[in-house]
Amino acid sequence: MTALSKAVRWAVVAAGVVLLGWGLWPSPRRTYTADVGEMRLAFSVPTVVHVGGAPRAQLSILPLATPAAGRASGSAQHLQQLVARLTFNGVNVTPAGEVSLTVRRSAPARFTWRLHALAAGSYLGSLWVYQVFPDGSRMARLTYPLHLRVGAFLGLSAPQARLLGLFALLMGGLLVLVL
Repeated sequence: MTALSKAVRWAVVAAGVVLLGWGLWPSPRRTYTADVGEMRLAFSVPTVVHVGGAPRAQLSILPLATPAAGRASGSAQHLQQLVARLTFNGVNVTPAGEVSLTVRRSAPARFTWRLHALAAGSYLGSLWVYQVFPDGSRMARLTYPLHLRVGAFLGLSAPQARLLGLFALLMGGLLVLVL
């Protein structure tokens, strides 16, 4: 009976570690970069997320030390205002719609979105970044088609797996101490 109880205790602890680990494991990310005028645009997005998680997608706008080839540092090609839109079919993106930001030549800027995946599956999306000119016209500066995989562990969302994993670790710890 002691060999069986020992095996049950360690199985409960192992299940807790696996569930908690899956629920806390960070999402792999992909980063896209492009130099536009005197700015570097870097977009970082998760490629795999857990159901119930809310990872961030981020667009960073950084000034270049030296302008892109063929552009003088004093040219009128520097970005003044950007509008960005991130969409995924079947995934809630917050904030939704277009996000606008005025960019200064010497200061970095950042757009951040939260991705709320409610069901497992494979989802397609896109990122659009437009330069807005003083007359209100726009030019697409960056477009990326995106692919996002959303997974669940044994039908559990990330918060459920973390909670169940923590509970299993506590129960396993109690069993190890008591038995």
